[in-house]
Amino acid sequence: MNAILSAVLSFLLLYKYIAIFIVTYLASVLLPLPSDTTILATGAFAGQGYFNIYLVILVSFIGSILGDVTGFIIARIYGKEFLLKIGLRKMIVSEKFAALEKFIDKNSGPTIFITRFIGQLGPLVNILSGLSLMPSKKFFLYATIGEFANILALGIAGYFLGSAWQNLTLVIELIGIGIVVVTIAFIFGKIYFNKLKS
Repeated sequence: MNAILSAVLSFLLLYKYIAIFIVTYLASVLLPLPSDTTILATGAFAGQGYFNIYLVILVSFIGSILGDVTGFIIARIYGKEFLLKIGLRKMIVSEKFAALEKFIDKNSGPTIFITRFIGQLGPLVNILSGLSLMPSKKFFLYATIGEFANILALGIAGYFLGSAWQNLTLVIELIGIGIVVVTIAFIFGKIYFNKLKS
């Protein structure tokens, strides 16, 4: 168990539902916190009587969806202006960036839904969605469905696994890394193929 996870678990046992909200919110905004593992662990603790599983799912969902919306709104209002200020004008006006925006807009539903299950990619997709012309209602709908499905699955898995929840953590991390690599390769492959085609 790494130091960050140990600190998060101590924080959870000390501050309970407030800690769940803080971790899930900050992880959804962009901080590298183990939110999936947190939900899995609190689900397991709920199975042992330390938490209420319904409150774990509810608080995790509220924290995650508010974090998603925060990232989206910040990117929508300040994103491009901030990127211009830090000298990334070439990136913003590039064909690749335009193609990435187009890809996110065209495949927004599945992209947002799938990345709710990948802690590392979700916050980045929130920002890209905010930078694109995607309607906020559409983003909110898919983010809500994806977050609820992910949190429900993790909470219930932790609840029934009990003390064996740590065995699933490594599997989740490896699956997450694999999906990140495949997704990035797919996006850039599709952009490159479309460029060649045009």
